[in-house]
Amino acid sequence: MPNPFDNHNEALAQAANNLDIENARALIDWVDGAPGAAERQAGVWRKHASTIQESIPISGEFAEAINDFAATQALQAERMREAGVVFRRTHEEELRKIDAPKPGEDKWDISKNR
Repeated sequence: MPNPFDNHNEALAQAANNLDIENARALIDWVDGAPGAAERQAGVWRKHASTIQESIPISGEFAEAINDFAATQALQAERMREAGVVFRRTHEEELRKIDAPKPGEDKWDISKNR
């Protein structure tokens, strides 16, 4: 039987390898989108746990272990939200320059970091 995670793993690898943060707006989009991606991962594991429990007579301990993993993934989504708060707090001035630049003020150019 083929690995049921091959497509999933390929999609994750593709997302990781195609990350292109060419400017500050792309970084902001990444920060804003990361929690949703983590939530989606948690949803996959919750759905798998539910489907397995409904379809196959498995031990309660195994079901609990899968559900615990799904809960851990959900906590990672919350941690990513917290990282977004840290990002906005620690880069408040740079973000202000993007959203409401003063006349003649340079916007945040992260390409200078390359």
